Amino acid sequence: MVPSNGSTISTHHRGLLGAKDTVESIVVAFILAFAFRAFVAEAFVIPTGSMAPNLYGMHRMHTCMVCGTEYAYGFSVMAGGQLAPPGELICSNCGYRRDKQVADNPDNGDRIFVLKWLFDLGRMLPDVPPHGPRQWWHLFKPCRWDVVVFKDPNDGTTNFIKRLIGLPGEVLEIIDGDIYTARVADLEATDEGRSVLAKLERPRRFTEQVPFTPAEQRALDRALTIQRKTHRAQQVLWLPVYHHDFFPIKKRELAGWKATGKPSGWDTRDRGLRFEPAHGGDRRMDEIAFFRGAADLGGYDEAVGLPGERPVTDVYAYNGSHEGGLGRGETIDVSDIRLSGVLVPRGGDGRLWLSLSKRDDCFTATFGSEGKVRLTRSSLRKRNGPAHLVGEVRIEPFHRDRPVRVALSNVDYRVSVWVDGRPVLETSDEDYPALPTGVHLAEYARGLKADSSDASPEIRIGAEGMRLELRHVAIDRDVYYRTLREQGRSIGWGVQSQPIYLRNQPERGIQEYYCLGDNSPLSKDSRLWTEIGPHLVERLARGEYQFGTVPADQMIGRAFFVYWPAGFPLVHERLPLIPNVGNMRLIR
Repeated sequence: MVPSNGSTISTHHRGLLGAKDTVESIVVAFILAFAFRAFVAEAFVIPTGSMAPNLYGMHRMHTCMVCGTEYAYGFSVMAGGQLAPPGELICSNCGYRRDKQVADNPDNGDRIFVLKWLFDLGRMLPDVPPHGPRQWWHLFKPCRWDVVVFKDPNDGTTNFIKRLIGLPGEVLEIIDGDIYTARVADLEATDEGRSVLAKLERPRRFTEQVPFTPAEQRALDRALTIQRKTHRAQQVLWLPVYHHDFFPIKKRELAGWKATGKPSGWDTRDRGLRFEPAHGGDRRMDEIAFFRGAADLGGYDEAVGLPGERPVTDVYAYNGSHEGGLGRGETIDVSDIRLSGVLVPRGGDGRLWLSLSKRDDCFTATFGSEGKVRLTRSSLRKRNGPAHLVGEVRIEPFHRDRPVRVALSNVDYRVSVWVDGRPVLETSDEDYPALPTGVHLAEYARGLKADSSDASPEIRIGAEGMRLELRHVAIDRDVYYRTLREQGRSIGWGVQSQPIYLRNQPERGIQEYYCLGDNSPLSKDSRLWTEIGPHLVERLARGEYQFGTVPADQMIGRAFFVYWPAGFPLVHERLPLIPNVGNMRLIR
């Protein structure tokens, strides 16, 4: 049967309707995509290495020719926009510096998703005190230690990514590499505290120090408390120093473990550190110490068999030998450290101990084969003096050939002993540090010198009585937030001796945040901002903005996920288009 003319028109009409529906669907899809980008989530590319080694900017991966460790190194932007690699590489593990295989074609930075709707919704929720108990709506608020994206105060268009450190309603100061804050309410309780706030509210130049009286300085030090990182943040802020799985086979003098006495029952020649008592059930203390060779500005004294003078510094392999930034190539000793490994008992009764020092305090965690774990503190200046017992706990006794993960950490003036991933002993604020009467932690830390002779830590492992193997031995350090110094003075916003008052005055539209990069020597962040874009000029003139801060309305969102890290090349060192799925990760 031949279809009628009406039927033919109907089919044609249905075709037009189908095309119209398709066009409408595409338009709606574009609208939804733009709405999603504007209000829900947006993709960003990390441009610089200010958050390295957690987030990479323009970089290349490299494998050390001496120890086999893979690490990233970044590229700096030169005059004319040219990208330049570091003139010299520095291995993150063994410190080897003479590797000449430096590429000049970088991979792109990590691509990340940023959740924007959280902060948009959070602006409609009630404010919460920065030091108060955590509420459910903290999820929708910028929180300390979050990785956030915001508009660069210098131009108002560039997106910056940093870690959120300071919150509205507090005074912040970086002291000896740690973060200290004081609640405004505590300072307002005294005349001296109110005077501190008044002086900090006055505009000042980048190089101008605040002239506190002794009474005002004491009031501030009493109010300042150290801000310890959340467990989530601390896990990514542990930066690798040395891993014995990658010891430098070709140049053993660069880094590793060596016995402090002879003869020794320790065998450090392989990836697993092995201990065998020299004479059966010998109860003699037998220690090995971590050392770094001349490649990391220290040295090893073969005559006395002791570790080098500077085993842990704030060197970033990502930066290589780039000049500039905070410190201008200098390094700082870091003593906030974690020492970890997997203990495998091989028989006999005895104990293993891990030891870390910070200044004069030496902490030793002892793990007995019978299940007794002890934490003691002693003085380096009085090595033969008694050790003070901090705490003691019982765990399951060791079983032959059954692995047990053990660790000792000292970070932000809290020492923790870990067994199988959980803390079993911790110091309290009363235990550590032991301060003279009337002295507060901020005052004590302010008097420490980063370049003093006792700043370099000692890291030791000891055993007696039992046969054992210690596998996957690793040393990690905490981030050390630097202070820029010129002619012996601290300069910058929020750095040591230059505290910053982050105002919380929503009725005036003022809520100020303070942000730092994890790569402290090379990050241009709240410490260093000295210019502003046109969007902030009038606010600065009205006293509604101050240098070194991020206004609440310039916050874009919380960094969420690395959805496209630098990929694998299609051809040799070219076109990294194959996705590196294994390196996709949540941002912490």
